[in-house]
Amino acid sequence: MSDRKLIKSFFQFLFSLVLRNKKLMQGVEPSKLKKVLIIRHDALGDMIITLPSIYLLRKLAPQAKIHILASKRNFKILKNVKEIDKVFIAEDGTPEFLKQLLTMKEEKYSLIITAITQKITKQGLTAYIIGGRSTPKALYFRGDDKYVFFNFQSKIARNYVIEWERMYALFADTLSNEFDIDDMDIRLEKDIQESSLVKEYLAENKVEQYIVINLSAGQARNELSEETYREILKCVSEFDTFKIIFICMNKDMEKARLLSDKNTLLYPPSDILNITELIRNASLCITPDTSIVHLACVLRIPTIGIYSNDEDAASWSPYKVEGGCIMNYENLSERLTDYCKQILTK
Repeated sequence: MSDRKLIKSFFQFLFSLVLRNKKLMQGVEPSKLKKVLIIRHDALGDMIITLPSIYLLRKLAPQAKIHILASKRNFKILKNVKEIDKVFIAEDGTPEFLKQLLTMKEEKYSLIITAITQKITKQGLTAYIIGGRSTPKALYFRGDDKYVFFNFQSKIARNYVIEWERMYALFADTLSNEFDIDDMDIRLEKDIQESSLVKEYLAENKVEQYIVINLSAGQARNELSEETYREILKCVSEFDTFKIIFICMNKDMEKARLLSDKNTLLYPPSDILNITELIRNASLCITPDTSIVHLACVLRIPTIGIYSNDEDAASWSPYKVEGGCIMNYENLSERLTDYCKQILTK
């Protein structure tokens, strides 16, 4: 056994002695829940795919207060989610975060659902600090050793590949509910103020129909080259009745300027709610970033995710969006042109 595995086994044994969680073989009764915490302090896209699960929780436990532990990257998307009663924004520093968790412990939650599937030990300790030994803590099944931190692990959720479905199954199974994936409620309420601002922008620029192209990616491995974007622009420019609107982060403004021509507009870097309302009215969204894929998906907008490979296509493709698809660089021009013809010439 390697030194790393030996150290891990030691701490696992130590945690099992100290935490002593009671393993649950089935979920909890939703009618008995008074206050539920969802741990989701990670990326924007991850929060978006959790929205249908939040709606399901509200439906199954209408009497319960629903709290979210969110991140500075994803909390804004929750502004118009009426099903949520309270949002905590995770502190950055370790001492500050620990102090925050101890404060949250006073909420006395009936149930904690951990929606983050990375760094399980850290998430398990987070849930335990908040909920202690008495509060049921749930995760989708990650192994028998994880019962040290979590009382309930959904084996049903583990069987789903698509992240939208896996998260939905986790919540349903945790609440002892039989479910139908086709009943998933995928939506995001409109922000009236931001929608009005977007309409003003479109009117000022005399834009009626448009395509949104995202020039930024959250991870370097997903970034597209200038050459690839020019290939994309060549394809979509054939549909000249549609204006092309670039969205990007500040770091990609120069790329946007280099790609701009008479048929493009560079949308000023904006709040995510403003970008949401821009995408809501688009005819098509093209992006290398999974967060924007999920955002367009929850808005039910035809979406092309362009990734360097197909590894993530099954888990992170546009979910049940008419025309939504993932493409890689192989034969991109031909595939993209055919796709645009199907979507933009209806």
